[in-house]
Amino acid sequence: MSAIEALAKHVGSRRYARDLIERSVLTKPWWDAQLMRMTAAQEEEQRRSFVYGNCNLSNPLITRAMVDEAANRMATEGKAK
Repeated sequence: MSAIEALAKHVGSRRYARDLIERSVLTKPWWDAQLMRMTAAQEEEQRRSFVYGNCNLSNPLITRAMVDEAANRMATEGKAK
């Protein structure tokens, strides 16, 4: 789905949506990001990055390796059930 088609659903007109997007170069990257679908691997990478960033703020001793180890352990425990 293009950014124009997505915006057209919200504004009710494909032409009006195209005009809005063409007038503002800044909105195109935003709409493209809204329409992007991450793969399962990308979602997992994003999830781990988010966890690391939040944990590291409160405890600088937390490493990415620790987050990866915990995520892998949780994934294998979930499959074992």
